Amino acid sequence: MFLRVIILATVIVISNCNSEKIPGQCGMKGMSVECNRDGDCPRYERCTSLGKCIEEYRECETNRDCEVRYSDSTMFCRDYKCYQGCNSTMDCGYGSKCVDGECLKRWCPVSGSCPEQWEEIEGSLLCRYTMDCTEQGLILGACGLSGECVECFADDHCENGICGLDGTCVQYQCISDDNCDVGQSCYKNRCVTSCGIEEECTWPEVCIAPEGYCVSIRCDSSARCEEEGWWPVQGTLSCEYNPCYGTEMTLGVCAMSKRCVDCVVDEDCSEGEFCDIHGSCTSDPECAPGSILCDGDDLCVDGRCFSKCSSDTDCMSAAGVCQPGGYCHYERCSTDGTCPAGWLPGDVDSVPGTLACVKN
Repeated sequence: MFLRVIILATVIVISNCNSEKIPGQCGMKGMSVECNRDGDCPRYERCTSLGKCIEEYRECETNRDCEVRYSDSTMFCRDYKCYQGCNSTMDCGYGSKCVDGECLKRWCPVSGSCPEQWEEIEGSLLCRYTMDCTEQGLILGACGLSGECVECFADDHCENGICGLDGTCVQYQCISDDNCDVGQSCYKNRCVTSCGIEEECTWPEVCIAPEGYCVSIRCDSSARCEEEGWWPVQGTLSCEYNPCYGTEMTLGVCAMSKRCVDCVVDEDCSEGEFCDIHGSCTSDPECAPGSILCDGDDLCVDGRCFSKCSSDTDCMSAAGVCQPGGYCHYERCSTDGTCPAGWLPGDVDSVPGTLACVKN
């Protein structure tokens, strides 16, 4: 009797598929799909992870096409499609595994079921990497704990507590400020240090406004860092600010410390190029002596334009001092983000922002 019920259920599922559709596999079991793999589609079409045949689209010809398209130097082109490159599983999306420099989610195999250490994704022909964590009563980690089995990577995973940065569930530290030490406040059931400026916090914590708390930007329930421009720190659920990750650019300094630049000093550029005040490598001088390439009455000095002046007062907008040659001189921020004595870093929120230091 039991066997007959199973057979009947199978017949019903198949009968729901019209003549052009087939029973789905893996996460598409019980559904009718156009395809389970490319071979099920007509010529010049391919199968999507949703079980649909679409016209084959050439997304790229070279790796460079992918790098430009996605602004990510780790992307590469294979079979006219762009793929995510990686150095470790931490670089990949949740449920993907880094194999030979490529982020992989396994396609549903011919057997119709996901292999060991991979689980079905409901409504998809892809398989998610699990590392057999479920057998240990754990879940697959995310962000800086990718590729590890953990109790949690977000507070939602802890029934009566919060998720620590090491991926373990711990008790609430507080319910209100009264539960915390002097100088601390209760924020998301954690005792955190109060702050007015970033320097009062311990790396990689940041001072958030308007609350004025030192907090860690961390992995959230979507398995990504909760703020744009932040990337995982290996071995922890904490994140650090690195908007240049995946590009060939680097984080600037001083007033450019929250922006990506090509260079900070001339040595960062190729031979024959110099680093301009906006952090870009250029091979062409801004000007030549006697030329009219400088704005207004600006003077050309050593291939660069400087504001003309007769006193330091004339240089206030250029954040510099008036030199004997009648032009405003400014000091450049060093690679460690400091300025010479008597000079200060520019305002990080200034627009457009430069690598120049401001006269104290």
